[in-house]
Amino acid sequence: MLRNTPSKIPYRLKINKAIYICLFALLTGNHLLAQTEKFTSRLYFPGGIGYNAVNNDAAGIAFKNGFSLNTGAEYRPKYINALFYRFNYDVLNSSYTHNSFINTNVSNGKFTSNCFVLGAGYRMSYKGMGLYALAQPGLINHGYDKVTYLDNNEITVSSATQHNAIIKLAAGIEYYIVPHFALVLEPSYYQNLSNKNNLTPSFFNINIGFTTTLF
Repeated sequence: MLRNTPSKIPYRLKINKAIYICLFALLTGNHLLAQTEKFTSRLYFPGGIGYNAVNNDAAGIAFKNGFSLNTGAEYRPKYINALFYRFNYDVLNSSYTHNSFINTNVSNGKFTSNCFVLGAGYRMSYKGMGLYALAQPGLINHGYDKVTYLDNNEITVSSATQHNAIIKLAAGIEYYIVPHFALVLEPSYYQNLSNKNNLTPSFFNINIGFTTTLF
């Protein structure tokens, strides 16, 4: 009696099939790698440190200037002469020497503002440098000390916070050492958009830092 046996695939056909699979994987991998490199080459991470000047127009509070620390992530659809988009997390440190603000009776203390902003700008090339300007609305969180007097004559010191809407306006000059790494000088202005109480100072910063890609 004859039995049906599965036909054997020729050895040469097996080799050709393996070659096709390897070529497909190689081409697909190269395409994905090219797309990844294309994206990462457009993603920049600016950062800087500088001087934080506080507007002293807030009634009842005498602010002292401090320092600022800026970090961010920026996406450039095109390298230069085009729009770009940036998120920033900025820390603005200062202090005060007199305070008659109703929510705290501490006369001397630290005043820290954490700023989260997201916006867009335009960058252009000028004599081998990059020049840009951008506007970023967002939220700012002020932190300061608060004293509470208890019934048993004890005093507690705690941290108080306040959130305000804010807009950041900035401009910058970039000096490119290599195509994807530049030294940056950036002045910026932070304008509080809330006037519900006195704790809404504006800030002017000037920072020195750099911008670069991961790869």
